[in-house]
Parts: sequence; structure tokens; C-alpha cells
Amino acid sequence: SNNYIYNIEIEPVDKTNDKTNDKRTYRYIITKRDMNNIVINRFRLCGGETSFRLLGVDKNDSVYIIQDYLKFNKFKIIITKYDASGNLTAKFHLNEEYCQKGMEGTVYNVVDIDNEGLIFQMVNKENGLMVLKWEAVK
Repeated sequence: SNNYIYNIEIEPVDKTNDKTNDKRTYRYIITKRDMNNIVINRFRLCGGETSFRLLGVDKNDSVYIIQDYLKFNKFKIIITKYDASGNLTAKFHLNEEYCQKGMEGTVYNVVDIDNEGLIFQMVNKENGLMVLKWEAVK
């Protein structure tokens, strides 16, 4: 995965012949390029009206995306995992207890992934910093 560049891109949806009830006028696409900026693969992200951010890529070229949104006045975070072909292979909701908004406005600034696909989240607590390790998307 070190030899590729990954981007999340937004593209408009052509509604000319759309027979669905989907109201979205855009969609999020992951693009994988080589070092010469040649597109290797593109695939659509699953999800609704949320904020997407590329969390990382593991040693197997699985792509991890973090989404955040408000639902019933509660801040929610979902981590999704896609294989190298763009298939959704896992979906994981972070515990609501740790989904409070942080100083930057969103909590996902303190979530990271390692090369093995383990997810780490730093949470500010009254008595200091707590680091959580999530293995649910492996």
C-alpha cells in the first residue's frame, strides 16, 4: 500500500434517467493511483449523508474509511473496511460513550489504524488520556 495514493473524491450523480428515490446529488468515490498518477481502481463508498475520511490502508491493501454523523442528537462514528477490489467487508460502530465531540469539532482526529488493521482511539478522560484498541473490523 506504500506504492499507491488513495483519495476520496466527490462526483455528481446524473439524475437524468434515475428511477430511484435516492435524493443525493453526489457520491463519494475512493480512487487508488500509482506513483505516476494513473488510476488503478475506483469504487463507490457505501453510506448516506455523512462525512467521510480515509482512515488508512493496511498491509493487505484493505481501505478503512471513517464516517461521522448526528442521529437523534447523538454523535455517531462508523468505520468501514473495503477490500482491494472495493467490496465492503466490515462495518464497525464505535462505542457511543467515546463519540463525544472534541476540541477540533470531531472525535475522529484521534482515531488511527496500524499496518495490521487494528484501530486505536485516544479518548480524553478526567484522569488522563485513555487509548482504546478495536479489533472488530479484522
